[in-house]
Amino acid sequence: MTYAEKLAARIGFETLDYDDEAHWACRGVPGDVCTRGYPMARVDTDGTEVPRTVELHANPPVDCFFIYPTMDWQPFFAANHSDFEELDLVKGDIDTQAGPFSAACRVFAPFYRQGNIGAYATDPENGVFYFRRAFADVAAAFEHYLRHWNAGRPVVIFGHSQGSMHATFLLHAYFDGNRVVTDIPGSASTAELRDRLVAAMPIGGLFFVEQGKRAGGSLQDIPLCAAHEETGCVITYRSYPEGFTHATPLVRGAAELLNEEGFSFAAFEPDRHAYACVNPAVGPAVPVDRVTDGRGMAVPPGDVRLLEGTWLVGLFGEIQFGVDGKPAPRDFPRRYTAACREDDLAGGYLAVGLHAPPGGDPRGDPMDIDGVVAHAALGLHLWDINLAQGDLVDQVRVKSAAWVEK
Repeated sequence: MTYAEKLAARIGFETLDYDDEAHWACRGVPGDVCTRGYPMARVDTDGTEVPRTVELHANPPVDCFFIYPTMDWQPFFAANHSDFEELDLVKGDIDTQAGPFSAACRVFAPFYRQGNIGAYATDPENGVFYFRRAFADVAAAFEHYLRHWNAGRPVVIFGHSQGSMHATFLLHAYFDGNRVVTDIPGSASTAELRDRLVAAMPIGGLFFVEQGKRAGGSLQDIPLCAAHEETGCVITYRSYPEGFTHATPLVRGAAELLNEEGFSFAAFEPDRHAYACVNPAVGPAVPVDRVTDGRGMAVPPGDVRLLEGTWLVGLFGEIQFGVDGKPAPRDFPRRYTAACREDDLAGGYLAVGLHAPPGGDPRGDPMDIDGVVAHAALGLHLWDINLAQGDLVDQVRVKSAAWVEK
């Protein structure tokens, strides 16, 4: 039995049938949610808008397997989302967060019976029941992808929020350690799959490492990325405005219980582990005297870098730029900065500031990092991916080229 089959049998859960095309948003083919192209306006530092389109890669050398965040916002009871009749919201998220990566990779994105918001609000032991079932679907979808579409190709594992949690579980189950996990030739062992891992991007979750090290927490054998061209490594962060220091982790109890069932390498121990942050920015370093928080205050010293591609597009662009109820996509290069910082309550997180060049910047603060939403408990969580989307696409592009050449 494969890992997914064993998991489903152990928890008494029948996974979705991923032979059914209706259970996939993106299958790496023209005409699906992720292959429509992405017209937007680039808003330059002088305020000039220049039309542009994120062009799809004609023959991408790698695949991206994407797991979307919590899109079932029913707060009053815990459940697995099982209604696939109305998928506009889920498709909108996949279109927004994963689709632009078709500029660098073939994107595969399954639907799955995720835990709803109520699963986070319940007690950890009850919440684990729903997250365990959700991951069984994700594992079954991944094995279907391996069996029918991967054909030995290099792959990026990518998820946001709840999708980040499942991406981490997927990495541990199929890429970490040294075990046989499938019956697929060339993809049977974790070591074989790890050799084909271009990068992992569990974004907006609770990924952690041993203090002072690049691995040894959520994963054993897959380290944090230390260079733009490095492959087989992890880019991860949770984003908050500069100056906002209440980045308290959520649902840690459920994550620890899931670890006890084998879904991650280690359970989080405050004296031993730290939540990880890898800066996704590919832009140059910028002096801190040219960076402010959303309130115009100076930021502390650190390795602060410019974000080259803040793509406020689709679902998340609409929050800021709705025009007659329709999204107005915008790209704001070098408007925002990013720095990994430490929070006494939560460890590493990504602090997002405003670039303050001489003479100012007429573009204002389109992401509203001084807004009520940004300074609530989740910080910039809704924009974790979009604030650095152009940078992340570039990370995939550069790491893919490095993997192919090695």
